[in-house]
Formats: sequence, structure tokens, C-alpha cells
Amino acid sequence: TPAVVYFPAGTYLISRSILPAYFTQLIGDAANPPTLKASANFEGFGLIDGNPYYTDVLNWKSVNVFFRQVRNFVIDTTAIPPAKAATGMHWPTSQATSLQNIVFRMPQTPDVVHVGLFIEEGSGGFMTDLTFIGGDVGASMGNQQYTMRNFKFEGCKTAIYQIWDWGWTYSGLEINNCQIGIDMSANDNGKLNVGSVTLIDSTFNNVGVAIKTAWTASSTPPAAGSLVMENIQLNNVPVAVQGSNGATLLAGGNTVIQAWGNGHSYTPSGFSDFMG
Repeated sequence: TPAVVYFPAGTYLISRSILPAYFTQLIGDAANPPTLKASANFEGFGLIDGNPYYTDVLNWKSVNVFFRQVRNFVIDTTAIPPAKAATGMHWPTSQATSLQNIVFRMPQTPDVVHVGLFIEEGSGGFMTDLTFIGGDVGASMGNQQYTMRNFKFEGCKTAIYQIWDWGWTYSGLEINNCQIGIDMSANDNGKLNVGSVTLIDSTFNNVGVAIKTAWTASSTPPAAGSLVMENIQLNNVPVAVQGSNGATLLAGGNTVIQAWGNGHSYTPSGFSDFMG
């Protein structure tokens, strides 16, 4: 049965995961978003768990997890010891799902292993206006496709770790004071896991490496690892795109990348690899 669960402003100390049901919206006060704060002894895979593991596989087939929304919350894992694995939100979902106006707050220490948002499966929809503060990885995500806009990352070791995808579009990212912006280098014995990433109208400030990739002209599958960027502002970013073995594919600095990409270029006579 469809339902809306409303959370008034305030701090909610929780020790176990909230499990949103099918066709359910979790909505916090938009003017004063409530905080879901994990206790130090929190048990569960995410303060909000959209698809729990009761066995070694997801409880529901992730490409059928539809009609769910979470918006207007602060998700806080700072009471969990930094060196203990913790996840702010587990969200392997598909069509007609969305996340909106959520802040993920994690410890900011050298030993932190927390992850703000974790998505390992699904065929997703839309996310907007998410903020990630601290943590080892702000958002660790793998899904068939997603459109995301207005994400902000502050002080994460890695802002985004792209586990896998078919196609993923990022618009309006702001990544500040992170070691790595987007890590799309995931591979399985040399076979690239990421199909393509499109990044537009985004900013990197004080980031060591904006994009980390494993793409080469000979990597497999042939069209995997594709990257297209347009209108990207770099401020104090030494490396814009780093390839395998730490090679610099595109230098950074203080500049605007008007357009750059790598992948396959298709023509009537076939295709060729391109970079630039």
C-alpha cells in the first residue's frame, strides 16, 4: 500500500537500519531536515537500507525495486568509530526512485573507512542535491544508468567510486578538498567495469586527481571506460585525468576544460579510438 512517512525536525538516534517498504516515501521537514544519527553500536547496512541482505544476495531483485523516495534528511555516522565499516545509506534500486536534499555526515580522520551512499545493483532513476562530508568514499555506486545533479563533496578521501555502469550522467558536481574526484578505474582482471561516464558543468577545488580511469586504446570491452567532459572548472587540481599506472592523460591546474573525452569514435567506415 502506498505510504508517506513524515519525520518532523529533530535528531533521531537509531541503532538499526530503517527499511523503507515498496511504494513508500520517507520525507523529512524541508525547512529543518531531521538528522538520523547512528548510535556508536549501530548494527545494519546503512541507516536507511533500501534492499537488505538477509542471505548472501539482495532480498529483492534490484531491477524490480521501484516507487521509493527519500528526501530532506541529514544522515550522520560520526558516532560510529572511524575505522569501523559503516554505510550511511544502502540504495540498490531502479525506476521511479529518487533521493533528494540529503546530507551525509561522516568522520574526517585519516583512518576513516565510512561510505556515505552505497549502490551496487539496479537500474536507477534520479538523484539531486546531495552533500557528502568526510568519509573514505562519499558515494560508491554501481548501477545500469543514473542521472545525478547538484552533488557536493567536502573532505572525502574519494568523492565518487564508480563500481560499474552502462551509462552515468553527472551534472553540477562540486568536489572540494578530496584526494580523488571520480575513480572510474574499476576492473576485473583488466576487463573494465565502467561503460561510460558523462560529466558536465562541474567544479573541482583542491583535488589531487579529478578523474582516475583505467581506459587505454587496447582496454576491453572495446567501448568501455568512455569519458566525456564539458565545461569543467579546475582550481588547484594537479591532474585532471589520470590513467593506468599513474600516467597523466590530461594535465590539470587552474583552468576550464571546455570539452575533452576518450573512447570510441564511430564513422560510416567503422570506429577508431580517440582521446582529447
